[in-house]
Formats: sequence, C-alpha cells, structure tokens
Amino acid sequence: MKVFNDLIVGIKRKPRILVSAKSYQLLVLELLSIFFLSFLSWNYFGLLFAPCLAIILNAIEKLIASKRGPWFVLIHLLLYLSAWHFASLLWMLGIDKGLYGIICNLILYLIPISIYILLRRKGILSILGFIPLFLLFEWAINVSNFSYPWLTIGNVLSNQTYLVQWYEWSGVLGGSLWLLLLSYASIGKLVRPLTSFIIVLCVPIGISLFMFENSDRSTELAINSQTVLTFNGFKKQDSVMADELSFFLMKEIERNNCNITLLPEHTFRGIKRKEIDRNLSLKYLRTLTAKKPNISILVGATMNQGDGVLTNSAILLNQGAMLQKVKRKLVPLNEYLPKSIARLLKKSTFSLDYPDDTDKILEENFRMLPSICYEMFYSFFIADYVKSSNVIYMLSSEKFLNDSNLGKRQYDNIIKLRAIENRVPIVKASNHGSALYIDTKGEVIKSSDLEFSKFSITPSSGKGTFYSIFLKKNLFPFLVLFLLLTCNKVQFILRIK
Repeated sequence: MKVFNDLIVGIKRKPRILVSAKSYQLLVLELLSIFFLSFLSWNYFGLLFAPCLAIILNAIEKLIASKRGPWFVLIHLLLYLSAWHFASLLWMLGIDKGLYGIICNLILYLIPISIYILLRRKGILSILGFIPLFLLFEWAINVSNFSYPWLTIGNVLSNQTYLVQWYEWSGVLGGSLWLLLLSYASIGKLVRPLTSFIIVLCVPIGISLFMFENSDRSTELAINSQTVLTFNGFKKQDSVMADELSFFLMKEIERNNCNITLLPEHTFRGIKRKEIDRNLSLKYLRTLTAKKPNISILVGATMNQGDGVLTNSAILLNQGAMLQKVKRKLVPLNEYLPKSIARLLKKSTFSLDYPDDTDKILEENFRMLPSICYEMFYSFFIADYVKSSNVIYMLSSEKFLNDSNLGKRQYDNIIKLRAIENRVPIVKASNHGSALYIDTKGEVIKSSDLEFSKFSITPSSGKGTFYSIFLKKNLFPFLVLFLLLTCNKVQFILRIK
C-alpha cells in the first residue's frame, strides 16, 4: 500500500525540468543565428563572424555561471561548435572523409574552450583569458604537422582583404585577435563597451584602408616583370600517357617561351628517384630547359624515393638541372598519418621529412618559393620559408573539393592572406581549379580556368615584413605573457610549490 501511495504522489509531483521551454527556444535561436552568421561570414563577408563569436562567447560565460555538470556543458559546447563548423565547412560534406574531418576538428576545438571553462570556474583566469588561450591554440595548430588550420579565425576576413592590410605586421592571428576583441566589446565585457567597440572596429579598418590606397609599389616596379605559363591538366591528365603528356607540354611551353611554367600538383605520378635521370616524362622537359636557359619549369609530381618512402614533390627544372622540393604540410587522413597509425591501418602515407633542395631554390639565382597546395594554409610555415623570395609559385590540385564553389572560393580567398602577410605576389597553377595571379595587396589581378594561362607578373622587392622577419619568431612568448596577464591570481601561476 505504501508503494502505491508513493507512486501516486510521484505522478502528482511536477517533474524536474533540466531545460525550460524558454531556455530551449533560446538555445535553438542561438544555434540558428550561429549557423547563418557563420555561413555568410566564411563565404561572403567576414566581419559577420564577430556577432557569431559574440553569441558563442556569451553562451560560454552562461555555462560557466550556471555551475552545471560536465556533461551538460560538453553537450552545449558541441552544439555551438557544430553550428559554427558545419556552416563554415558545409562544402566538406561532399568530399571524401569530409564528415570525419569536420567531426575531428570540432572535437579538437573543445580542448581550449574546456580548459578555459575549468580555469574560470577555479577563479584562475579573468574573462579576457579566453583570448590568449584561444590564440595559443591557433598558434599550435598552425605549427603542427598533423592539423587543419583552415578555420583559424583570422582566415574568415580573407574575403575582404582591403580590411586587413595590416596582416603584414600581425599575421593571420592578428585578425583572430581583432574579431575576439570586437566580440567582447559587443557583449559589454570591455571597459566602456560602446566606446571600446567603436575604437576596436574603426581603427584597424581605417589603417587598412589607408594602407590599401597608399601602398608604395615603386620598389616592385623597378624589378623586371616576368611571364608565367600555367597548366590545368584536368582534361588530359587521366586520358593520356605520362610520356605523351610531357611531349605535348614541351611543345606548348616552347611555343609560349615564358620565363617559368607551372605544372600543378600530381601532374606526373610515381616517379622513381633512383631512375629519375632515365624518366622519359621529365627528360623531354629537361631537354627543353637545357636548350633554352631562359626557361624554367616547376613540375608537380609524386615521387618514390626508395625504401618505401613516398613524397608529394615539386621539381624545378632549370638549364637541364633538377632540384626537388618536398611538400612539408600534408592533409590529415587523406595524405598523411603518423607512421605508427599508418602501420596499424596498413595504409600508405606520404613522408614530410625527406631531405630536399629547398634552400638551393631559395638562393639569389632563383628568388622564388615553390609551395604545394596545403602548405599555403600554414601562415608561419610560409613566413618562415619565404625569406628573400620575391614571388611564391603555388602548385595545387583542387580535385578533392569535388567541384564545390563554396570550397573553391574559401580556398582561393585564404591564399590571398599569405600575399599580404609577406608582401609577395602569388601565382597559382591548379588542376580542377582556377589559375590565379595575386598581387602583394591580396588582390586577384587575373584569374583563368583555361588549360593554358599566361600571366605577366611583377615580383616584389623580397625584403620581408615585420611579421615574416620578427613577429612569427616571437609570437609564442608574447601570447604566454598575455595569458599570464589575464590571470586573476598571477602569483598562483608563478608560485613554486
């Protein structure tokens, strides 16, 4: 009888509601707002990501104040990050392993946010501690070999390069800092929120527009222009033999007589290093450069280096000689797995630490930086290798984008930022994509989808920028100091127990 009475009382008692209907509606509204703002910002207007970030940051502060358990916090963080990631990377759902890539990256982004929430709840960090902590996370994925830096927040501004000409001082992480400060100002977390918001918004824009309109290119114009020929092999690459393709390319290159020809990533496959002097595909092109010393050819090729070592490479042919550059940044899962995981899965993977001739290519007689596709998304890597180069030649294959217009737009936009950071023009040759000539201001001077495209380019002075010479080397200690200054109890961090 007692059990029956307890059951009746339990039915009459109001159930405990973890999330009210009003809170649920607010959550759905926030997720939809994040999704649409993220989609619009990453594909059309980057500054719209500031209110998107503001919603996410405000939600994080609510989670901290709620004192809810770890599962409640984790589920909500996953929802907010999913709205951001799936909206910005919608194109990845149509590519091989794209869904796995989004999910892996999403989980990775939980790490800095979870650490921030933990430190905030323990009273160690102030509310501004999120900024240096998140920037340290972005720094880490930009220096790591096994990472996906596409969603570095500063990249979202790549569709309005006229607003971020100051990247030559700060690099892409300066854009991340700008958007984070804008977000904090908009939710009232900075001193004098309205004044702070106006200053943080207007000052960088004013500086950038001034730089954009008044950039001095006299040093660039003093250097002789060059003609570059690019090849898009998506029509012929899979339909003709490698030797036939090479002979066809030799005739076309000879006819155009340009200073340098770019043959995109994977133009030739499976070239054996030990037999490279006898490789007929390269022999045609080498003979041409020996006959015409004014012609150089940069060839994208996959190389079998021997002993089971495979590399994604670029081969510079000049006056009959060959210099190799190995791709140092590889796409996780598709191109590269750590050796232990690759052995476990019995999957072949490219090597990224095989010695090459990059230093020779960067010497005074060439003054060029060959870059292979995914390397261009690593800001620090390009700034480190650009040195005294006065032009970046990029070899790419966009077949993995599966003809996604959104993916290709983001891809080309992010490349522009490397031109601004280093004030070096970029010429891109691509299979299944557009050939581009981008000037030192990040402006696309010419774009072409033709099989062969010809560009007249103006190299830069190759003197480097504040970012490429100084900041990239000193950014880590600066961010660590920034993090310490946002601690509520600095002595807690520094005290030796």
